[in-house]
Amino acid sequence: RRSVRGFLDEMRADNPHVFENLLSAMGRIDTSRLLDKRFLDNAAAIPEPEPELLPILMEETV
Repeated sequence: RRSVRGFLDEMRADNPHVFENLLSAMGRIDTSRLLDKRFLDNAAAIPEPEPELLPILMEETV
C-alpha cells in the first residue's frame, strides 16, 4: 500500500486531479464486461495431458 500511495503522490505532482480522475474512471466501469465468459471458456478448451501412471516404475521395466 505504501508503494501505491507513493506512486499516486508522484502522479499528483504532475496532475493535481489524479484522484478525481481515477474515481471518475472507476465509476464508469461496466461490470457486465468483467469476467466475460467468452474469455473464461478458452482456458477450459485446452486439455491437460494425463500424467503417466507411476513413471519411475515404467522406466525401470523398459
